[in-house]
Amino acid sequence: MAVQELYFTMSGWSRAKLSDFRLPFVQLKDEATGTELCEYTLEDKTLMNHTSVIMCRIYRSPALLTRWEVQALGCHGMGSADSYMPIKNTIQRIIKGRHAVANVCESLADAAHHQRSTCSR
Repeated sequence: MAVQELYFTMSGWSRAKLSDFRLPFVQLKDEATGTELCEYTLEDKTLMNHTSVIMCRIYRSPALLTRWEVQALGCHGMGSADSYMPIKNTIQRIIKGRHAVANVCESLADAAHHQRSTCSR
């Protein structure tokens, strides 16, 4: 079975919180064209106690399986590069509730912050 979706995350190592980063920022670009596909900037200080963010997912279009699409997520949560299980569990919740991705993300952070992850197609 071919890969159907990829999730892009940002986290620190060990117990690092997002507040430990000077400017928490992630950018995803198309290497061939230099086009920005998605970016995430954490501006809200109330979310700085989280240790990770699931920035976006890239998935095969259900209508046209040869085309990939990008969806902004901005899900804040726990987990880190050396303790990935909380991030994996959140991704599993997103996959199971695919039609309600915003609800999964909003349960982890306020809806206004969910919108801070922006993507183009």
